Amino acid sequence: MIAPEWGCIAGMQVQEDGVIGLVWLAHDKKVDTLHLYDALVFEEGDLAILAHGINVRGRHIPIAWANKEMADRLKEEYGCNMLPEAVSEKPEFIEVTSKNIRERMKTGRFKVDAGQKEWLKEFNEFHRHDAKIPIKAFPLMAATNHAVAGVKFARRSDTPHVRRSPYPEVSII
Repeated sequence: MIAPEWGCIAGMQVQEDGVIGLVWLAHDKKVDTLHLYDALVFEEGDLAILAHGINVRGRHIPIAWANKEMADRLKEEYGCNMLPEAVSEKPEFIEVTSKNIRERMKTGRFKVDAGQKEWLKEFNEFHRHDAKIPIKAFPLMAATNHAVAGVKFARRSDTPHVRRSPYPEVSII
């Protein structure tokens, strides 16, 4: 469970092949620890379904992004809470953010929910290529970079994070 006083931020990466990676982080400011509690890879399909998946996780949660076209569509057509400005995809900025994540991991200030199998799998496959971070081949790692870069915009919820189904509870007889 995410404590209500923790701020939340999401990160989104749109790959050239159309694959979209999204992650959700909670920031415990008291101990400066980031908790990655949810991740999603959206391969193809209806943008309305993606937007629903984003909004059901919390409309109050801002989303850090780097693809203006997709951010504009999600904001204007589906009411997703996109940050007003894109995060930088300059190699030097990605390097600084990646270093921040590595330092947090080493000091126990970046935690990943054990249920995030797809994120953990991608993290284990993530490696440098020609001394550069291959952000384009790893949508969840890029989305994580974006979320960490935008952590200062993390917003609190008035209620604890509880994933609720958007469908009514009914009994089947």
